[in-house]
Amino acid sequence: MVTVVKKTFKLGLIVSTILLIIMWAALLAYYNNTLKFPRWYKPYPINAKECHDPSVVQKKFNPELVKVSIHTISTPHGELKAWHNKALKNRQNKGALLVHGGGGNHNMLNPYAHLLSQYGWDSLSIDLPNHGCSYNNQKGLSHGTVESKDFEKFYILGNSLFDLKAIIATSMGVLVSAPHAFNNNWPVKLLFENPMISFQKIVTDQRSYYIPPMAKPFFEWQILKLNTHLMSKPLTDYKPNKGQKILLLYGSQDSLTPVEQASELLKSWEENTSLTVIEGAWHAQLIQHAPGLLQKIVEDFILN
Repeated sequence: MVTVVKKTFKLGLIVSTILLIIMWAALLAYYNNTLKFPRWYKPYPINAKECHDPSVVQKKFNPELVKVSIHTISTPHGELKAWHNKALKNRQNKGALLVHGGGGNHNMLNPYAHLLSQYGWDSLSIDLPNHGCSYNNQKGLSHGTVESKDFEKFYILGNSLFDLKAIIATSMGVLVSAPHAFNNNWPVKLLFENPMISFQKIVTDQRSYYIPPMAKPFFEWQILKLNTHLMSKPLTDYKPNKGQKILLLYGSQDSLTPVEQASELLKSWEENTSLTVIEGAWHAQLIQHAPGLLQKIVEDFILN
């Protein structure tokens, strides 16, 4: 009888261990895939009308305030797409470069484009590589690694269309745009929403999934080992020029890039940087959550 119990216990232990390993591997695979192909990541097919016909995006703007045109940028890696939202009333010949976040596209920061047009400012909405209508290697998000390629070409295009005075970027868009702006000393104001400091921080700091505390370090270590090709130099290693002014915006309910990360950027970028926290706002939903406050921020920080 004792022998039977021991054998049953041993078999149960083996089965439980196998099931635990399977569950762990499934969770690891699920999260690893979600990092690259989140549910909101939906690039356009190459023949999508929106990628070639400016009237599609034009319908999203007031035709009395904005005229939309599409621009194609050729690169050694493929074609990049950008949308010039030209102000029609009281045009100042000034404008901003709008840089979407991971999984987004040229439409993501349209609320800023609408707002800027009311003041006679143009904007250039872009699709980063692997996003929207730009070239795509079919490997999903690279969290800045692929998306950063040829980014200077968007800046050059913007300056050829208007006097580019500001960059408004959100999430991964900050990880892409900030190093270029700092290293090239671009004379622009920088409005950064919920910056993604590095791929490593997305894995270790975000709170979108639950892992038991004792297992969390091992889980994160495995994810990072699986994605060493996505490891990036953190934003805190880059330094702005003294003349570059930066405003950080965070949502208090952001679980992907928690507001606590702001202290690292404030410490690294020092006197160049200020912080505004939007109470109750989630990740990349700041202007939608508090349009009146964001309009005042644009007026005070961007336009003046």
